[in-house]
Amino acid sequence: MKFTFFIVALFLLGNSRQLFAQSEGDYRSIASGSWGATTTWERFTTGSWVAAPSAPTSTDGVIDIRNGHTVTGVASTVADQIVIESGGTLTLNTSFNIADGTGTDLSILSGGTLNMATGTTLGITGNLDNSGTINWSGGTINLGTGILNNSGTFNFTGNNNIQNISGTNALNNLAGGTITKSVGSGTSDIQAPFNNAGTVNVNTGTLRGSTTTSVFTNSGSINLSGGSQLSLLFSGSMTFNAGSVISGNGQVRLVTTAVNLALETPAGITVQVSGVVTGTGSLKVDGTLNWTTGTIGVPTQVPAGATVNFTTASSKTLNAAFTLDGTGNWTSGALIFNAGTLTNNGTFNVNTGAAADIHASGGSNSIVNNGTFAKIDNAGTTLTVTSVPMTNNSTGTITGIGGITFTGAGGTLTNNGNVAPGTTTGTLTMDPSAVSSGSTTQIAIVDNTGAGTGNDLLTLTGSTDLTGSTLTITDNASAPIGIYTIMTTSSGSFTGTFGTVNKNANYASPVISGNTVTIEKITALPVTWGTFTAVPVNAKVLLTWTTLQESNTSHFLIEHSGNGQQFDVIGRVTAGGNTSVPSTYTFTDPAPVANGNNFYRLRQVDLDGQSAYSEVRIVSLNGSAGSYVNMYPNPVRDVMHLDVAQESVEVMVNDISGKKIKTFVLRPGMHTVSVSDLSRGIYQLVTYVKGKVVASTLMTKF
Repeated sequence: MKFTFFIVALFLLGNSRQLFAQSEGDYRSIASGSWGATTTWERFTTGSWVAAPSAPTSTDGVIDIRNGHTVTGVASTVADQIVIESGGTLTLNTSFNIADGTGTDLSILSGGTLNMATGTTLGITGNLDNSGTINWSGGTINLGTGILNNSGTFNFTGNNNIQNISGTNALNNLAGGTITKSVGSGTSDIQAPFNNAGTVNVNTGTLRGSTTTSVFTNSGSINLSGGSQLSLLFSGSMTFNAGSVISGNGQVRLVTTAVNLALETPAGITVQVSGVVTGTGSLKVDGTLNWTTGTIGVPTQVPAGATVNFTTASSKTLNAAFTLDGTGNWTSGALIFNAGTLTNNGTFNVNTGAAADIHASGGSNSIVNNGTFAKIDNAGTTLTVTSVPMTNNSTGTITGIGGITFTGAGGTLTNNGNVAPGTTTGTLTMDPSAVSSGSTTQIAIVDNTGAGTGNDLLTLTGSTDLTGSTLTITDNASAPIGIYTIMTTSSGSFTGTFGTVNKNANYASPVISGNTVTIEKITALPVTWGTFTAVPVNAKVLLTWTTLQESNTSHFLIEHSGNGQQFDVIGRVTAGGNTSVPSTYTFTDPAPVANGNNFYRLRQVDLDGQSAYSEVRIVSLNGSAGSYVNMYPNPVRDVMHLDVAQESVEVMVNDISGKKIKTFVLRPGMHTVSVSDLSRGIYQLVTYVKGKVVASTLMTKF
């Protein structure tokens, strides 16, 4: 008897709302059917449930849609205190209004469902709390003074709108809640304040807010699929607080936005800035940043592999630190610095096609270039930098065509790096500060079609002191013998002399005369070396080398050494004589040192008896060990291939003065490494094995 009583007590307690908590005027469903049909309902009257005399309205008590029942709304219904139990369903396809009554006005319990179809107009002046599921395939939700709280599942399966009619209202996606736009290629417009602490999935189309009341505050997750946009337009605002996460593959449009955390968007997300971005946090864009207009006022990073595009004719204002490690493409609109700094460690392309403008509007500003700053668009236009100082550091290169000038208070260039006129070739016009002690001017000689077309030309706008600067000449083997004008001044003259001149032996020293600097190619090199490898094959060593061009060559002598000091001739190979196309040669050493180092070099001999040596290659047999590193192509433009034959190999890239630029630690096999960030010039590749230098070679970067 006691056990039976306990079970009954539990049953009554679990069903106390139905049995003991009913109030006069409450309704509950007794079957599936129309909201307006009395056969769908029964009413609690004088202590018991009786047949409903009429359909429930907002003047009645609690309205309960029970498990297993589906109630279909009828036009112009006004109700409140609606409860959809687990297993219960309310389906709407016409106008239906939730009034502001006592407590929560529509509660969807876990397992309960609200379906809204095309033709629905759901007016909410009270509170709607969803812990179950809302399936919204069509129609409109009108928020008067209504609050919609979602801690369950809210599915947008169409292009639906939430309208802000009047009063204080909001859509709150609470922690644990999920809002998903999964169907409809068009736009769902949320015009009320939208607060997300849960998860928002935009799987198709656009989710946006288009009015001044469209205020989006986020501390949850936003997941986008291909082509999706999350956008807040016009006078609305967007706030990203701690906990915000953006993922997927789509677009995020920032108009009036506060970023209050270290917000990072993945590679698949395109971020568009077309308003004011402020806040206490920072922004890192791993994909694409399209800056069309407005202000960026938080520290922003575009990492290696990512891209920022400065587009449209509207101005863009930088009000924070902007770090570019990837690629920047500036195609339109002025760049305004207002307490802003731009640090370029990647590639910044000025490609506006017209005169471009960088200027300051206030605060302390700067441009720091550690990568490539390239004006690549139009030889007839000038980039003017006003009142913003620029520092080009030792790893930086300023390149391109047309003009770059610095003006205004503080608008100066400090150059400790490289200036490389042209794209392939071209004329670059700059202030005299482009040439200073510690700077390098890089000139490519291609052909004899003229300064600025056949060879690079640097034009300075005033008297220029060359003292302590470096001149590097890159030669094209097919460029004819002759005098090439490489630097001019539009006013004033050159003074001083270059501290260092890097050139091939077939060039004379540069001639500095008045407002012109020329250099003469006096002979063609007898041979332009390509690759040279030494590889052990079955206790022998196979030597393979290429030449890019030859002039009056007779033969190659193959020389061997066991100590790297004393070399002996071990073979001879006939040369091509005169050729402007690459040639390949081979030779096999049948008897290398079996347990030790083998040093090889090539001696190229001209028809007139003059000769020149190749670089040295080292092979250590030691039973089965291979050669160290084979590098090609050489010269190289963007990508270098390194074929590594044994363990513990380290390749260091130094500039011509011996300063380390970068290091690669490599395992055996074929490796492809990028050198696109290197400036044009000559570099030294030093190979280490277990910390010891085993080879050194020169690399030319175009």
